[in-house]
Amino acid sequence: MTPELRAALKELRRVRAERPGEELGAAAFAAWRVAVAEALEALAPLLLFAEDRQRAVAEARSARAEAAELRASGFDFPDVVVRALEHAGWRPDRSVDISAWDAELAGQGYRLHPVAAAALRSFGGLNLPPVNRAGPNFANDEPLVVDPVAAGSGHHELARELVAELGGEWYPLGEWLSSSSVFVEASGRVVATGLGWIWELGESVGEAVVFALTAHRPLKCLRVVAPGARPWPPT
Repeated sequence: MTPELRAALKELRRVRAERPGEELGAAAFAAWRVAVAEALEALAPLLLFAEDRQRAVAEARSARAEAAELRASGFDFPDVVVRALEHAGWRPDRSVDISAWDAELAGQGYRLHPVAAAALRSFGGLNLPPVNRAGPNFANDEPLVVDPVAAGSGHHELARELVAELGGEWYPLGEWLSSSSVFVEASGRVVATGLGWIWELGESVGEAVVFALTAHRPLKCLRVVAPGARPWPPT
């Protein structure tokens, strides 16, 4: 057995062992299935027998198909949001390489969790303009830019602040109003921070995307973190 084959088999075993629990939801499971597919695709050309190579390729294809189905069913977007997302370059089976983001942010103390990985694979690199610019209590006139480095690089204190204020495990997702940093928690909750307030975007990534694009409800200020500041938007 070559060293490359041994390493690829070890990587596949590692990925298989990281199967997320049901409590993490469909997005995390879909991300795991994509990771399994990637490990199988790396392994396939190293296998000695054609039958084994074909089996690995077929299993990888099946894993990707399952992930696409989960993602399609996992995001229950209104038609207007689906059209906006597709115009921006999204599709239900979209899966981008997030390894460079992960490596850069890991060096700054961030730990990528399955929900963040799933969100970034699906939406990473997209600029999502609003379809409704007039929210009930705020002007929704800026896009949601899904760029974790822009949100988190040099701003790890924001993640620590979120832990202190809200608990949990937070990872940068992108930027939104006034270049606020958007973070996602391991449970799926999404907030924006960095301007002296912590704003609620949604209890899941899907909810946050719908809110950022449609402004269909008031923007809620969860915490005021700047000394002397008042809640904004006002309650």
